[in-house]
Amino acid sequence: MVLAGATGRKKLHCLSGDVRGKTVIVVDDMIDTGGTLKHTAEVLKREGATDFYILSTHGLFSHGAIDAIRSIDRAYLKGIVVSNSIPQEANKEALNDGKPDGNNLLNVLDISSEDYFYFF
Repeated sequence: MVLAGATGRKKLHCLSGDVRGKTVIVVDDMIDTGGTLKHTAEVLKREGATDFYILSTHGLFSHGAIDAIRSIDRAYLKGIVVSNSIPQEANKEALNDGKPDGNNLLNVLDISSEDYFYFF
């Protein structure tokens, strides 16, 4: 699957491959407003994907991103992994509903630690 966002507008450029009945892992450089993430969820669901995960280097989570992400069906969006290139404590609390670590929506990978090699 190849999905690319358009500058200024969230538009599907290319979806190659059949995602029907599959779990999809989406890799993106950053999550800013959550608009691309929300659009991606809509496209993948429409195309029949079972569920999906997001891996992103930088979790900016600005301009209503938390609300955009919360609007995605939690049974469908299984997890988000971002690095700690930007502090994520407030975002973890907001997206994980203040619950302690466990089966959380937002997981943060510590890029200053060797443990990131064993995250998956």
